[in-house]
Amino acid sequence: MTRPTLIEMAVLVLAICASGITFWKRFGRVVQIIRSAKRDENFRLGDAARRTRIFVWEVLFQAKVIAQRPLPGLAHAFVFWGFCAFGMVTLNHFAQGFGLEILSPQSLPGQAYFALAAAFSVVVSISILSLAFRRFVMQPRWLGNVSWESGFIAMLIFTLMWTFLADYTLHPEGIAGRAIWWLHAATILVFLPLVPHTKHMHLILSPLAVFLKRDSFSKIPPLSGDEDFGLDTGKDVTQLAALQAYSCVECGRCTEHCPANFTGKQLNPKEIILGIRGYLNEFGPANETPLLGKHLSQEAAFQCTTCGACEYQCPVGIQHLPLIIGLRRGATNTGKWEDDYGNKLFLNLERNGNPMGFASSEREKFVQKMQFPVFDGTQEYCLWLGCMGAFDPQGKDIRREGWATISPSASWRSRTWRTSRRTKSPWFFPSARIACAQ
Repeated sequence: MTRPTLIEMAVLVLAICASGITFWKRFGRVVQIIRSAKRDENFRLGDAARRTRIFVWEVLFQAKVIAQRPLPGLAHAFVFWGFCAFGMVTLNHFAQGFGLEILSPQSLPGQAYFALAAAFSVVVSISILSLAFRRFVMQPRWLGNVSWESGFIAMLIFTLMWTFLADYTLHPEGIAGRAIWWLHAATILVFLPLVPHTKHMHLILSPLAVFLKRDSFSKIPPLSGDEDFGLDTGKDVTQLAALQAYSCVECGRCTEHCPANFTGKQLNPKEIILGIRGYLNEFGPANETPLLGKHLSQEAAFQCTTCGACEYQCPVGIQHLPLIIGLRRGATNTGKWEDDYGNKLFLNLERNGNPMGFASSEREKFVQKMQFPVFDGTQEYCLWLGCMGAFDPQGKDIRREGWATISPSASWRSRTWRTSRRTKSPWFFPSARIACAQ
């Protein structure tokens, strides 16, 4: 681009200010929501070196993005790497709008850098077209309904690439050169304020979410004090949970691998995260309105098997289980769980020590009748009898057919512990856990 006029520089300043203000008007509110959320008392930064390694592997190398969906994952990775490569291109582009130059295309470093950026622009163009084809033609159901914003963002990214390529390869002068320069600049300035209004906010927040996620897989934080009942209302949402909610890229990998969703149940892990985001957008983090209701389904939360597939698949550091278990805790601890079976289950656990409500003596009778050997530590294998194997008729048939060494005195405790823990019973789980330990 030839040296800009004063009018062009003035227009550029106004455009940059308008774009930046529009961007911050939305993104600033998101930052305020996250900062205003409850502090996570159990969060510890811990091993910073380990977090840095995970950050490099999952964010910079995009390893998790590629691993589970190789072709679309690789296309997404090239788009991300292209954005990184275009950082200096963008800075240099706007510097030219003021008659300056950060990196000269004629210098040796400049020639090498802009050649690399040109190569990336080709790869990114191909990648974004393939992703658009997948989104609008193939339409995987995991991605949800097709939205205009995805197509518009894809068009903006493609425009950025070909305007740079046109300038790099053709070196246009005069009106054509200025038109290409302004089209490239306008595309960036339109794209920026759209980011916090769409799922593309993950471009900013997901690296932070990956770095700050809890230090182990499926880690459920303990309740903090007598006033902590789990995720009941907006005031219970922590800063980490809010950050993860706004980091969701809506790729649907969590839903695709959810066994409950796969069998036709209502649970959709993606909608759990988006529900928390929707709640925060509408009510804010300090609101007393229950979380379960308009934006989040109680039935869906209790359909989770806590297998952790959603959390394992997520490429942006979202940890679903603490949120889903937190919603269960909030419902059971405040008496809001509307489920007749759940109430009956807790009564059976308390009175009989098993979820089916059979007399505990039935287990001993079954063991004595079948003359099962009792595990004493000398055997190579131990099969827990379990409640289904001791009380359910079909379960007993399975045990009759199979060989097992069992520990009848411990099996009911471990099973009861797991059952009460999964449902998050506030009164039975602690006592069952102590019984199992004894």
